[in-house]
Amino acid sequence: MSTVVDFPLSNRATRYIEQLSGYEKAIKRVNQDAFHEQINPDGIVNIGVAENILMCDVMTQKMKEIYDQHPIQAEDLNYTDFSGSIHFKTAVADMMGKFVFKVEEKLNPQHFVTFNGAGTIIEQSVCMFCDPGDAVLIPAPMYLAFERDIIKRFGCVLIPVFMPYDKSSNIFVLDMDIVEETLNKARSDGIRVKCFLLTTPSNPLGDIHTEEEIKNLIDFCAKEQLHLISDEVYALSIFDKNQKFTSAAQIVFKDKELNLDYKHVHIIYSLSKDFSLNGFRVGILYSRNEKLIASMRSISPFQSVSRHTQALLTHLLSDHTFIEDYVSENERRLATAYKNVTDILNSYNINYVNAKAGVLLWIDLSEQIKKKMKKQVITGEDEVKFFELMLNDAKVYIPCGDFFKCHHEPGWFRICFTARKSEFMQFAFEKVFKWLSSE
Repeated sequence: MSTVVDFPLSNRATRYIEQLSGYEKAIKRVNQDAFHEQINPDGIVNIGVAENILMCDVMTQKMKEIYDQHPIQAEDLNYTDFSGSIHFKTAVADMMGKFVFKVEEKLNPQHFVTFNGAGTIIEQSVCMFCDPGDAVLIPAPMYLAFERDIIKRFGCVLIPVFMPYDKSSNIFVLDMDIVEETLNKARSDGIRVKCFLLTTPSNPLGDIHTEEEIKNLIDFCAKEQLHLISDEVYALSIFDKNQKFTSAAQIVFKDKELNLDYKHVHIIYSLSKDFSLNGFRVGILYSRNEKLIASMRSISPFQSVSRHTQALLTHLLSDHTFIEDYVSENERRLATAYKNVTDILNSYNINYVNAKAGVLLWIDLSEQIKKKMKKQVITGEDEVKFFELMLNDAKVYIPCGDFFKCHHEPGWFRICFTARKSEFMQFAFEKVFKWLSSE
């Protein structure tokens, strides 16, 4: 008679399994029952994950050309610098200096580290600043996966800096008084705050922080001895012609005559969003802090980008004529997709925050929740319940504000208007409103 023997995992592994966030549980469900027109027509329609399919035709054609003109070499089969080969980091530095940072100075490739995704860069950067129990300040609403990136493996603390919603201007405001109050409150509670994480252009708001806001944050963090991480993964996706993106690097280089080293300022970029290369898994860190770069290099063997991927992307990033044309076309297609989805929202009388950049739209479903729940005033619990019902019954995935730490304004949700064609966005909202009208 055989005996079933349990071979237990570590406490850490058990914790990873049991402590899934609401977002992680939801996306697991979506992936297991994803809509497909032929294979799974009754599956979950996903308009919530941040991907840009708009430029896939252009990018795949460019990749084919690179493959044809630059076939794989023998050395591409071997090891290289795990933090990024010198050829790749040089191409990264030149591209980012010209297009993202927009500075005249020649950037030092040794100030860059490349890992397998921006999430990895964020997680590893934070753990270099924070010991377990130390905290990161992040404006909220915030990117929903920051909770996973910051807390899950290294036990750091995430503290939202709640941005009030100004209905007259239709924006969420980054108020430095609230930033300071949040920092002081954390310190009075005995929490050691080590860094501030800013996302610009914003995920989920699609907003762009001004040069003045970024300068104020840089100065504030210097005064309070905090590291500032500037997450700029949507820097080349500005579709509002009246808007200007300012990288933290522009401020760092502009003030060079003041003899400031800005070793507390660190910039994160990725090829996932602007270049439609989510699946390539390439995240980039720029910092002039030698100790941070050294520490990141020391752990780079655990999360490096494959050498073949580096070789391929070195050719891509070195073609500045292509990139200039690509960015221009991407901005044009983003503007068209944004207009198409806002036309859909307007037809259903759904309010939203006017986006200026990126691939995301912050929409207000509070009125729909009130009707569905038959309530005059709704709570955060009502919002989460509505999300679960929409996922289970309408079979549409639109992540709710609770996932983004937007607890003071129930009813907000985030959609990605570039994850599917506009006809599919119309289909998704038809499903939602058919469900809303049913009993």
